[in-house]
Amino acid sequence: MQDVPLVLQDDGERAATMARWGLVPFWADDPSIGSRMCNARGDTVAEKPVFRSAFRTRRALMPAEFFYEWQQIDGQKVKQPWCIALADGAPFAFAALWDRWKPHGEPQGDEVAEALTTCAVITTEPNDTMAAIHNRMPVILKPEDFEEWMAAETTVARARALVRPYDGPMRAWKVSTRVNKIANEGGENIRPADDAAG
Repeated sequence: MQDVPLVLQDDGERAATMARWGLVPFWADDPSIGSRMCNARGDTVAEKPVFRSAFRTRRALMPAEFFYEWQQIDGQKVKQPWCIALADGAPFAFAALWDRWKPHGEPQGDEVAEALTTCAVITTEPNDTMAAIHNRMPVILKPEDFEEWMAAETTVARARALVRPYDGPMRAWKVSTRVNKIANEGGENIRPADDAAG
């Protein structure tokens, strides 16, 4: 439910903005639904009611430099966090969806019905780098696919074809479990951890 950078297209205009991570569909009665909607499975995103409309008309890009995933290790209660990036360290973009939610009903008194822009990242099967860590990975789009992903005229079928594991070189390294606490920020979170430190 943190705010994250997002590139979206609205009324034909493309813009960079901040959006709350955790998609709240425009028809929802309560925005708290967003806490369960951070990720959208690529195999059902076009049919699942909460994501269906956004996948058809409100696709977006979420820029990033790396992401985390947690590996379940037999015999250990605490999962091992990994940091994953492109092999050359270049920034990239996740395939994302967005929506805009407003409270239902008329504002009371001096209340102002402010719109809430929210988003979700689409996930898919893991590539070779991710397979040993987790059974899902976020969809990473190649720059040459950005325009087609964002374009309003792109069909659902064509957009679904872009939902696939990233096939370029990536690297992954273990990091400290300090990333498990949201209050811990900064460069320490991506520093490689030796096997003993976890």
